[in-house]
Amino acid sequence: MIWAKPAWATHLKWLWVEENTVKKAKNEGKEEGIQIGKEEGIQIGETQKAMAIAQNLLQEKLPIAYIAKVTGLTIKQVEQLYTVSL
Repeated sequence: MIWAKPAWATHLKWLWVEENTVKKAKNEGKEEGIQIGKEEGIQIGETQKAMAIAQNLLQEKLPIAYIAKVTGLTIKQVEQLYTVSL
């Protein structure tokens, strides 16, 4: 005589698979979020550094267009720094 698996055993296996799938998705999402956060943080840091350099160059009375070119900032960003530093 062959015994069939009880329905609860099949359901229990399904629940276990679902739980592992959710855990895996959660971990992947968390890792992706951390990576995005790191990239954004690096970008913010680079912009802040460029702005600090631009402020120093403005103090040396260099042309705004030149400062924008060497720092990678826009002319508008450099002009805003210029008006703030007056």
